[in-house]
Amino acid sequence: MKELELIAEYETSFGKILLVKSCETLKVGENILVKDKIYKIKRIILPTRPTQNDVISILV
Repeated sequence: MKELELIAEYETSFGKILLVKSCETLKVGENILVKDKIYKIKRIILPTRPTQNDVISILV
């Protein structure tokens, strides 16, 4: 399980979106630890911004 740094968190009608800082390879279905909570990745939205390669949007 990977521990990731949280940048922002958004609640949407289709789930929770986490913006995290990570340069690691993440996979759909993988469990991650963010702020002492365990989340399962449902979808990865890349890139968040073209100029920021280390920020990843994740639907959990």
